[in-house]
Amino acid sequence: MTKSAVDEGVFYRGRVIYVLYTDDSILAAPTKAEVDKAIQDIKGAGLNVTIEGDVKDFLGVHLEKVRDKEIRMTQPHLMKQIIKDMGIQNHENYRQRRQKF
Repeated sequence: MTKSAVDEGVFYRGRVIYVLYTDDSILAAPTKAEVDKAIQDIKGAGLNVTIEGDVKDFLGVHLEKVRDKEIRMTQPHLMKQIIKDMGIQNHENYRQRRQKF
């Protein structure tokens, strides 16, 4: 892979781009086959790879297109953990708000 001249966490190989942020990363390419090949090459180099979801959930932030030029960003896993840690999942106000969504 070729390291980006602009960002030290960005690498390229052919039409595949690899973005590294701390211990999370994204592989992107025009086709799934190209991404799958890059994953196999990484595994073949002896590195561990864990597939944790779609790019829309990268770093625990869920991205959802709401309308043209509008994206909603949420952290559902973090919100659920905070609610659980605070012990308010059964609180009346929480149940009422949850029903609105």
